[in-house]
Amino acid sequence: MFPDAFFSSINVNLLLDSKMLKLTVIFLLSVFVYKIFSGFVVRTVFGLAYSSIKQESKKKKIKTVMVLFNNIIKTTVIIISSIIILDILGFNITPLITGAGIFGLAVSFGSQSIVKDVVSGIFIILENQINVGDYIKIGNYEGKVKEITLRSTYLLDKDKNLIIIPNSQISSIIKYHK
Repeated sequence: MFPDAFFSSINVNLLLDSKMLKLTVIFLLSVFVYKIFSGFVVRTVFGLAYSSIKQESKKKKIKTVMVLFNNIIKTTVIIISSIIILDILGFNITPLITGAGIFGLAVSFGSQSIVKDVVSGIFIILENQINVGDYIKIGNYEGKVKEITLRSTYLLDKDKNLIIIPNSQISSIIKYHK
């Protein structure tokens, strides 16, 4: 269709060095990475958990976490792609990366208590220390365990008040036997 002279006149190096081609490749790669992580990881991992659960309240929690996880993936891909695109366009990205590092450090210091809560929650659940329905005392609080999450333990006291205790604040538990 095209004459041989057309193909011999194309400068492949110029084509590969073109900013437009790089931007197009970055865009397509970003969409591909987002679709892979969003489609495969979120739908497969959370889909399996969702299909095996019968309680509607727990299904709502899984949907919420799935949307949150999907938004984290999307935001991460957009931020990384934007930084790469700014670099291709000739902007100095060093201040952006430095600022992101400082911001990440601030977030990590702020999230220490959340990490402590989650780690404590994992051990409470894995070691089967308490179960839903147990009557327990944690510190000054006493009641029936309504729910245990990775982050908090929920008690109902004798007056039906809901007490929420972060798992990292649980240092000792008294478990009453009926």
